[in-house]
Amino acid sequence: MVYLIDKKNSNVDELLKDNITIKYETVYVCEEESTIEEEIVEEDIVEEEIKEEPVIEEPKCKGIVDNKYYDDNYKLREEFTVKDGKVYYGNNKGLHLVDGIRYYFDFNDGHLVRSSIKSVIDISSWQGDIDFDKLKESNLVDAVIVRVGYGTTNSKCGLDNKFERNIKELNRVGIPYGIYIYGYANNEYSANIEANFVYDMINKYNVNLSYPVFYDAELRTYNGISYTKSIYTKVISAFTSNLESKGIKTGVYGNLYMLTKGSLNDPFIRSKTIWVAQYYNKCQYDGDYIGWQYSSNGNIPGISGRVDINIFNY
Repeated sequence: MVYLIDKKNSNVDELLKDNITIKYETVYVCEEESTIEEEIVEEDIVEEEIKEEPVIEEPKCKGIVDNKYYDDNYKLREEFTVKDGKVYYGNNKGLHLVDGIRYYFDFNDGHLVRSSIKSVIDISSWQGDIDFDKLKESNLVDAVIVRVGYGTTNSKCGLDNKFERNIKELNRVGIPYGIYIYGYANNEYSANIEANFVYDMINKYNVNLSYPVFYDAELRTYNGISYTKSIYTKVISAFTSNLESKGIKTGVYGNLYMLTKGSLNDPFIRSKTIWVAQYYNKCQYDGDYIGWQYSSNGNIPGISGRVDINIFNY
């Protein structure tokens, strides 16, 4: 036991003179109030290190590996077969959607040409009132290119009479789209009129572009004027520069002959984003392109009659 005596309030010397026996082991004489703290000794706790086993990631395979096909999500697709270095999916040809990925298989022998492509249609007033709910539910169309109208050789362009409805419906159902204008300009002045018309319609009808604005260059002669390479180079340069200066992506639509042997076969024009038309079982354009219109005989739910169908890599 510890016996405490406050020196300020107790006469220790007197207590000792009187031969008081202290029966305890320790006597503390306190000069001031203090606290006696018990010293606690903590034992060091040594934590044992737990060594984690290293995680070994499986190598990501894409395309043909060991005579097996892995899709663009690095998933082994056992339903695809590989033969002589080519990939096949049963006897399928053309466009097919498999597990969320759109594939394009050669129209002749069915081998895989390209994956992760887009199935695109182009529409105008010729398709009438389209049922866009049915079109979307079909899951056959990834995007649409809409005709905004037609151009001019003078001062005024014409609006496609289904453009407003088509844009409103595409915005409602959430299908991505671009637009195109059927060009008539034969000089830079009229090309700028066409570009300004397109820009005004984009703003007027709340157009939200996911694809470029394409200049549809199909004319060879019109009103006695031959649309030469020189004319088209000036027209397309003026049209695309006008819209691109406003932050709008542009491209050029043309058929295979004109792009390779005709008035669109110019290095400047071919350097643009190209959408080529060739109704055949493969695209034979020798340059870079993002879109191939391969048929005008498409049959899509929601559309009465036929429609142009395309393969886009965009």
